[in-house]
Amino acid sequence: MLDVYNHQRDAANLTYIYPVLSRRAGGISVGINLNINRKCNWACVYCQVENLQRGNPESINLTLFQEELNYFLNEVINGDFLKNNADKDHQKIVDLAFSGDGEPTATSNFSEIVTIVLNSMHKYNLLTQKIPLRLITNGSFLYKSEVQNAISLIGKNHGEVWFKIDRFDDSMKQINKVNFNAENISKNLQKCLELSPTWIQTCWFEFDNNIPTETQQNMYINCIKNALSNDKKNNLKGILLYAPNRKSYQQDGVKIKLLSKNYMEEFREKILQSVNLNANSNFEVKISF
Repeated sequence: MLDVYNHQRDAANLTYIYPVLSRRAGGISVGINLNINRKCNWACVYCQVENLQRGNPESINLTLFQEELNYFLNEVINGDFLKNNADKDHQKIVDLAFSGDGEPTATSNFSEIVTIVLNSMHKYNLLTQKIPLRLITNGSFLYKSEVQNAISLIGKNHGEVWFKIDRFDDSMKQINKVNFNAENISKNLQKCLELSPTWIQTCWFEFDNNIPTETQQNMYINCIKNALSNDKKNNLKGILLYAPNRKSYQQDGVKIKLLSKNYMEEFREKILQSVNLNANSNFEVKISF
């Protein structure tokens, strides 16, 4: 049975396609793993990928990818996969999601792959049901026209982006193992907001016995406020604030400690109060523990 604590990529014995029970999406997500070599340009300390390496994905076998996707969607929609693998409260597809074992937009032909997925969703009437195609990304390749085209396709077909920002200060070097560049992050986020409805996905925790400081909170909040201030602010749907509740396989994962429920809820309220939302705003901050 699928559960929120186990997101094994081989759950369906396929190469690129895997099902998970997603606590943030709230049901069965059809995962798409383009990084089958377990390579990513980031190395977040909370990452659940075992034997993660730095780098980019290998080329995708598009024929096999399309065959697997159509096969699995047929099993889920017309077969008994959900009945046999999910509890009765979660026997429904809530999305298709580019996630997997690394940064999906690093794939060289990402736009072509998005088109294949959308065609399969159309074939099985998922687009008419407004089942979203989601892209979970660190946003670092949004400067590429290939990636921009793909995100535009996602946005035009009821999809959305989950844009990772865990910190907005120099602690990114510790948390995500990349250098902090405020200008690049803001520029990539703004471009994403122009192309698709977007959630900011934030993993928040104590690290190496250090609770995030007030300064770190404020720098993060200022990033959100700046994103809301531009002309495309309606595309920023909100924040998915979550705690790392699955095992990290990274060396520094042992330095992670969960913050209290009270802390997370107070941080949520601080975000909402700080961005000065008006009564008609649909902006949300959702917490997952």
